Amino acid sequence: MATPLSDTASDTPLSPLKTVAVVGLGTMGTGIAEVLAKAGREVIGIDISEAAAANAVAALETSTARAVQRGRLTEDERTDALARVRTFTDLRAAADADLVIEVAPESYEIKQQIFRELDGIVRPETILATGTNALSVTRLAADSSRPERVLGLHFFNPAPAMRLVEVVSSVLTAPTAVTAVTNLALDLGKEPVAVGDRPGFVADGLLFGYLNQAAAMYEAKYASREDIDAAMRLGCGLPMGPLALLDLIGIDTARRVLEAMYAESNDRLHAPAPILKQLSEAGLTGRKSGRGFYTYEAPGSATVVRDALTPLDGAAPTPGRTVRSVGVAGSGTMASGIAEVFAKAGYEVVLAARSEEKAQAAKARIGKSLSRSVDKGRMTAEAAAQTLDLITAAGSYDAFADVDLAVEAVAEDLEIKQQLFATLDKVCKPGAVLATTTSSLPVVACARATSRPQDVIGMHFFNPAPAMKLVEVVRTVLTADDVHSTVREVCGKIKKHAVDCGDRAGFIVNALLFPYLNNAIKMVQEHYATLDDIDAAMKLGGGYPMGPFELLDVVGLDVSLAIEKVLHREFRDPGLAPAPLLEHLVAAGCLGRKTGRGFRDLAGRCAARRVVQPRSGVGRAAGPRRPAPARPAELSPSRPKQLAATRPPRHSPACPGRGKPRACASSCAHAVRSGHAPARQVLTYTSHARRAGKCRRQSRGRPTAQDAPRTGGSGDGAVRDQGVRGDHRRRDRGRGRGRPPHVLPPLPLQGRGDLPGPRRHPDPRRGGAERRSGP
Repeated sequence: MATPLSDTASDTPLSPLKTVAVVGLGTMGTGIAEVLAKAGREVIGIDISEAAAANAVAALETSTARAVQRGRLTEDERTDALARVRTFTDLRAAADADLVIEVAPESYEIKQQIFRELDGIVRPETILATGTNALSVTRLAADSSRPERVLGLHFFNPAPAMRLVEVVSSVLTAPTAVTAVTNLALDLGKEPVAVGDRPGFVADGLLFGYLNQAAAMYEAKYASREDIDAAMRLGCGLPMGPLALLDLIGIDTARRVLEAMYAESNDRLHAPAPILKQLSEAGLTGRKSGRGFYTYEAPGSATVVRDALTPLDGAAPTPGRTVRSVGVAGSGTMASGIAEVFAKAGYEVVLAARSEEKAQAAKARIGKSLSRSVDKGRMTAEAAAQTLDLITAAGSYDAFADVDLAVEAVAEDLEIKQQLFATLDKVCKPGAVLATTTSSLPVVACARATSRPQDVIGMHFFNPAPAMKLVEVVRTVLTADDVHSTVREVCGKIKKHAVDCGDRAGFIVNALLFPYLNNAIKMVQEHYATLDDIDAAMKLGGGYPMGPFELLDVVGLDVSLAIEKVLHREFRDPGLAPAPLLEHLVAAGCLGRKTGRGFRDLAGRCAARRVVQPRSGVGRAAGPRRPAPARPAELSPSRPKQLAATRPPRHSPACPGRGKPRACASSCAHAVRSGHAPARQVLTYTSHARRAGKCRRQSRGRPTAQDAPRTGGSGDGAVRDQGVRGDHRRRDRGRGRGRPPHVLPPLPLQGRGDLPGPRRHPDPRRGGAERRSGP
């Protein structure tokens, strides 16, 4: 059995990788050969099929000619690149290669046979790389006579366009081999991300679970293929919908990847949906066969043609009701955004809140939004004024008496929404459509609060409503056909794309998005990859506009946790259970952008949000305050001196220091007394805590948690807060806060092992000794 290479043996320097053999000249192998040739490498293309080798050469000629037409290559550069590519049908052609990249079919038998043959052909220092995205690199390496020279080099399709390369090392791989391949990836203009060996690695490990859920959703006839794809493109900004992407990847390929992932994880989210097996065994593998989830003009074509499942264009089978005026209930950001959308479309809008002041504030917010549109040249000042005149602010829902469509956008609380719908049932005229914008609550529960459940429907707008084009139209089992048609027609008039879905948790977008985010958190929790590497992998390898942790900090960790709990309760799937790390961060008050700290310590926020946590104990004389320095962007649980748990102070709306850094810093005690920050937490500080400012109360001179001196410690910067002592504890017990200290476990926000930050790769060519991967 192969054993890991020792550090001493792995220090042997490798020669530059100038000659590279590519075994397997399919779509991916041809793309890798093109990238290498353009970068000045000598390429040896090997395929057992002469036809495949000839097709690869023809594809290279076509691709490079297109690059010349687009100005990306000169004619001389094209000629030189093509001259550097030679094709063969015998593995012995790889004898002089410095690196061999195999991209054979995803089969252990095939790949192991290739590696065994290469062992007797190539030089001892040659690196052997596998392009697998589903099989175990460790298993392939263990079967080789040189396991220290075997690693994974996972390119993404199309290889010339996609910048991400996953460098996969096993426990047997020599560090020098990883360094050499990483340097090669940088020379090719790629962004290498170092990952460990498990099926799917980072990008595919997250991507294929999401694709599998989309296939299962379609198979259950919850939504049409067009609506599922449109929802994810318009609701999440993805370049392709999941079903179209499955057709591009190959349904048979996706099935093999998912089977390997399920064998490793036993997670039901990775168990291939039955429809994937049915389509692949029928030969309907996607674009390459001309038919998969969609039907294409020809095999290999990207042009979708109509088939029996394509929805018919034209008017709805049931005519809708007439809508001239719209009522919007609520005063928050979503309510004002929806009111703005309807007013821009020419509808008369009644914006009602619980008080006249709240309604006027919401209308003023709309005015500012319209002013920004005027400043950016998106509309004229006259049009903005006319739009604002169409909105009437009201302090009572009685103003909805004459509206044809009432849309509620109040707090995401079922009891509050049910009370509002009971009120609208009494106020609105017969025949008025009642719509809820809930993103997670059952629409039918709101409908049952009225005497006309047939008139209730879901209209899930996305934030910000004026910019996002998607609306999920949620029809319950009680919704009338003409109500559904009415909402579809209204969505068309306000220039939104409506997708139909049933009344179940998450609808389309959240049901597919949040399990993907949850799986990303589990990757970090398991120390498989870092925040930066995961975000970079999904942006560069999946084309996502934001990485999962960037998105979580924007959405809000508390909102994300609430949605994941709803999904878990609805589907009872253990794989949907919220990651413990997410629950821990929410409990610690790290909610993302709105608190200044989520998975990352977000820069550019109020300095008071970065003040170290209060220390309790014996008070000391007040001294001059010093501003607290910003903590490191991420925390590593593997270093004993690292900060184990932090929490930015949260304040009640009445806090006198809210929004003012200095006053806010001096009002942390107010947050403790008002219940918006914990009075006692056991915290372990790094040496950063030595330089951190002390937050003290300025009034009455009474010592508080912020005034505590350091206690304990062993000279390494460790400080422990043992709770409020003596009479402080007894005084707090009378106020209901006399519980014992709460110990927060370390936050595992970094990568594997003892790596304290983002994975680093040597990169002397970019002006430094090392390069941080990730955004």
